[in-house]
Amino acid sequence: MGLSPVTFYDLRYDQNNRSPIIFLKDTQSDRFLPVWIGEAEAISIEIASRGETPPRPLTHDLMKRILDNAGIRLVSVIIDRLVGSVYYATLVLEVGERTVEVDCRPSDGVALALREKAQIFVSDELMYNIKFVEMSPAEGMALEEADEPEATRYRTIDFKQFLKGVKPSDFKEG
Repeated sequence: MGLSPVTFYDLRYDQNNRSPIIFLKDTQSDRFLPVWIGEAEAISIEIASRGETPPRPLTHDLMKRILDNAGIRLVSVIIDRLVGSVYYATLVLEVGERTVEVDCRPSDGVALALREKAQIFVSDELMYNIKFVEMSPAEGMALEEADEPEATRYRTIDFKQFLKGVKPSDFKEG
């Protein structure tokens, strides 16, 4: 199975489905993977993406502390399949000299990866066979120069229009 490295791109709210959505961006192209998530996970991801620490540990902060204290390192998160409209992911952990894989929800994996600064991967099958993952300027995204010479960042132009008509089933193959 080929894997595409992705970065956390943005967190949005889908008004139609009343659900937060995270967007993961392929580091090698302008492809995005949208993942609908729960409210609690959205809050946790938002806090981690800003590099903030809550006054009391959230579930993902607690998990990070447990992993750290047990000497377990999060190596990566792999989002590897879509069954119906549900994404599945795997935590790849280093436990001493062993590598252990643990099933998890993508939102939990992303929340932990942001805290641990671990790499996130999406299977190529998902990244390249899901509808609406390439966004051109006409579809609501445009390149904007960043302060760093080789870096680029994206800004939304008319993303709300895109979200008004999209639903989770639009991202299934076929």
